[in-house]
Amino acid sequence: DLRLQDNVGLYHALSSGKKVLPIFVFDSEILSELDKDDARVSFIHRTLEQMDQELRKRGSGMQCYVGKPVDIWKEILTKYTVSEVYTNRDYEPYAIHRDKEIGDLLSNHGVAFRTFQDHVIFEKDDVLKKDGTPYTVYTPYKNKWLEKFETINCAPIEVRLDNLYPVEQSFISMEEVGFEKSAIEVKPYTLAQVDSYEDLRNLPAKDGTSYLSPHLRFGTVSVRQIIDNISK
Repeated sequence: DLRLQDNVGLYHALSSGKKVLPIFVFDSEILSELDKDDARVSFIHRTLEQMDQELRKRGSGMQCYVGKPVDIWKEILTKYTVSEVYTNRDYEPYAIHRDKEIGDLLSNHGVAFRTFQDHVIFEKDDVLKKDGTPYTVYTPYKNKWLEKFETINCAPIEVRLDNLYPVEQSFISMEEVGFEKSAIEVKPYTLAQVDSYEDLRNLPAKDGTSYLSPHLRFGTVSVRQIIDNISK
């Protein structure tokens, strides 16, 4: 998860009272299937670089690695004394398998692996029928979702970027990741045309999209921030 200012995992890590080292792993299992000028990798690298610059002002930085995540964590465990690892949950099949593998490794080393709900408002078992089974029809599910939504607080959380572990090494380059900058840039998201979506969605000649998808997927904006903004 890339964002800093509204990040549940980071919030809990900083609230632990322990020194926090921000880590990002460029997963070689995923990178191996991509073109060397993939726009998503450029977008993630640029965002991480911006985060690194923000963290450097506080004496820290983004500690980035390239490789198979479980192997990277074996390396980290030999280099640092780690008591807990904090992350936000990912729901894709590969990510679930990867995080279980890492969780098992950490457990074997006596390290707590703490995961948090951050990417979505409700997880899969949060909105169920009265008998505890999933909905199979959309409208009843939507109604239950909205009913449950009224009972929660979706205001963005406030993350204090203190208590960070110092990072001395320079930020990783695109060449070190094994990629080159893409000519395609992910556009900034906008909510300016949200109210016009129903009128514009069937008009291909009109640029009426929000460009939110990559930002939500890679965590450069919080889903709580979006809901908070469109609710005002």
